[in-house]
Amino acid sequence: MTETTYGYVRVSTQEQNEARQLAAMQEFGVAEKNIIIEKLSGKDFNRPCYQRLVRALRPGDVLVVKSIDRLGRNYEEILEQWRMLTKEKKVDIEAKIFQRKRPDFSKFKTYGLLETQNGYHYETDFMNEDFRAIINIDNSGFVSGIVIDKMNNEEYMPLRVPSQNGAYVCSVRNAYEDILTNIAQTCYEDILFASDQANRITKQIYDKYGDQPDFPWKQKSYQTAATFRHANTSKWYGLIMNIKKDKLDKSAHDLEVDILNLKINENDRENLHKEDGIYPAYHMNHKYWISILLDETLSDERIMKLIDISYQLTDKKDKKKLGK
Repeated sequence: MTETTYGYVRVSTQEQNEARQLAAMQEFGVAEKNIIIEKLSGKDFNRPCYQRLVRALRPGDVLVVKSIDRLGRNYEEILEQWRMLTKEKKVDIEAKIFQRKRPDFSKFKTYGLLETQNGYHYETDFMNEDFRAIINIDNSGFVSGIVIDKMNNEEYMPLRVPSQNGAYVCSVRNAYEDILTNIAQTCYEDILFASDQANRITKQIYDKYGDQPDFPWKQKSYQTAATFRHANTSKWYGLIMNIKKDKLDKSAHDLEVDILNLKINENDRENLHKEDGIYPAYHMNHKYWISILLDETLSDERIMKLIDISYQLTDKKDKKKLGK
């Protein structure tokens, strides 16, 4: 799918002039039909044009604003919108670099990250000091950043446009990614799965059954999918995958979620499907398997009980006990 570049222009009142913002959009190359103009206060994000724009964004799309205050005026709300756009819509570089990473805050100050009221801040010049990277990390470890072209003291947006692949733009993009990668390798640790709950459940499975996740697929789209197998039979009793939520719930947005597929007793299927966070299994037999969202909808304790049932149902010697 070809990415689309959108521009968002906002002024607070009908009388204010949006000409400078429109000129910036045109200079950046945003098609006129893709420029969204809104004349409303930035006190919150309940703005109809902005909300329609967010719903239209797809992974790979580019959103251009002349300055961050055009999104809004409340720092915390702007940060939350940035998190949504980058993590759910995947319109940035930082989300790619820091995917499946957990911060080790004990290393931040040693690296040179300055502690602030809202987290940590880091700046560095690169490309012969022609550009400056400004990176902010909140107290959860979420990373956002901008690159400033020091010649005009404005954000250098071409590096965020996938179709901008000329040699110079690519060199700036690669240099910025190198800065992010160095922070990720020095101050973050690798984790197996995207969600905290998936990683917690993985540890609890190991503590109870002694089983480590197995990553059997080489295809890129399935490389992060992991199975849990019986040591004595090699049969699966669990499968963790990262999928788009609308694969389970058609009314959901297309954000990515970790899920856990488990085997169930056929007689329990209808009641289980009534529980929040439990769905007919993705890519497996709906009659005997379910998919569980690993997004804190269900408690770890409840999930472990369901894992225990799946463990027994997939072990020959225990099947009869559960009346399959």
